[in-house]
Parts: sequence; structure tokens; C-alpha cells
Amino acid sequence: MYTSKDFAINLAGALLVVLGIILVLF
Repeated sequence: MYTSKDFAINLAGALLVVLGIILVLF
């Protein structure tokens, strides 16, 4: 079952990926 906790974990993971891409590009 999909819970708000899963959503929060996925959101945090997505933010880490975006920050990683920004650090690599800039």
C-alpha cells in the first residue's frame, strides 16, 4: 500500500538526485 511515508521517501530521493545533477553540471 502506498503511504505518505513512501511519498516522503521518494520525494527526498528525487531532491537528492536533482541536487546531485546540479553539483555535477555546476
